[in-house]
Amino acid sequence: MVSVMCLTTTGGMPLFNRSHGNIDTFSFSSMASLNGVHMYGKSHNMLLKSTATEDMTIVWQEFENSITLITAGVTLDVQTLSELSQAVFNTLVMFVGIEELRNVKNVERLRKDLRMSFATIEKLLQAVDLTDTTGPNSSLLNYTAVMLPPDPELLQSYVDTWSECVASMFCCVIIEGSLAAASSGWWQLDRVDRYLLSLVIPSSDASTSSDVPVFLPVKSPTVPFRLVSCTPMQGIRIVALCGPVPDLYQFEQLAIQAWKSAIDLLNDCAALYPRNIALSFAFHESVLGFLLIDDMLGKMAISGTVSGHRKPVKCPSHILRSFYYQCVHDMVVEKDENDKQTEIYWCAEHYKTFAVRDQDTILCLLFSSVVPTHAMRVICKETLVQISQDKSISW
Repeated sequence: MVSVMCLTTTGGMPLFNRSHGNIDTFSFSSMASLNGVHMYGKSHNMLLKSTATEDMTIVWQEFENSITLITAGVTLDVQTLSELSQAVFNTLVMFVGIEELRNVKNVERLRKDLRMSFATIEKLLQAVDLTDTTGPNSSLLNYTAVMLPPDPELLQSYVDTWSECVASMFCCVIIEGSLAAASSGWWQLDRVDRYLLSLVIPSSDASTSSDVPVFLPVKSPTVPFRLVSCTPMQGIRIVALCGPVPDLYQFEQLAIQAWKSAIDLLNDCAALYPRNIALSFAFHESVLGFLLIDDMLGKMAISGTVSGHRKPVKCPSHILRSFYYQCVHDMVVEKDENDKQTEIYWCAEHYKTFAVRDQDTILCLLFSSVVPTHAMRVICKETLVQISQDKSISW
């Protein structure tokens, strides 16, 4: 359960209020009170950053001396809520540009323009909400979801050809919401830009084609690009970050030409969902699910369906996400390079989880509760080595 409120810093005028999960949207009076206590502290040369009640944490953050975001969440710490606030502000930049946020001249107009960002903000809130176990939520804040398909080199060759066809350095293929392959230019974008672009790209069910103007919060916060995509088949999105050309019709025609011979390959990739890793990769029989993170590139792969046998636990992906936010996240944000944790584990009644870190790569595995703790450590380390050495997948 998480909520975010956005107000102008100078006048305290509300711009929007969004929430996710079983939490009531804050009333106008509540927003005014939360903003008022923050402004009162500022008037006395005190900066109120956060507070906590028995069941909720609240964080205040200002951006560009113009926008104030107040985030509140259940079972979430200050660090996670601060990262959420930054991600929400970057989303606002992506849709309206930094200048519109630095110089708020017309509150009503800005309020209307920001509505375009609500769908993406909803995905950000969903990414940190640990109380929702009903949907297929498998996202982590600030990490681009990827899959590890078979024949990665062949798929990459199609992406590179596609990049030449549309004259764009920034191209990718999204399959069932996860990035399957991308051009080298796409990976050279800042991880903040890449992550938010992956959220802005509509699902294949939403429309067959889209052409959305976007600012890049890091690379280009003042000049917009065009995020253009089309759906050649169910569950698959062909994407490019373009300038004025090609137009949408030309884009669709180029996509047909570039990808018509890759239909079988794309179908094979789509069939991996929700396993999200090539069938040729064999996990130890005791593994129920995995979460693989590259903290340097800001990407992650997750699955709760890596084995064919009946699951002794419900919502394995939710368990892995909870394990990340409540334990593994501390490994990621540690500042002391000489004293970083490299291993951590959880033991619950029906399951166990183990995480191991090797430089910027973190692997979390989910096991049944009957697996001995010492065995989890060995399996996790061996699996990480296997992933790094397996040529049939590309991590």
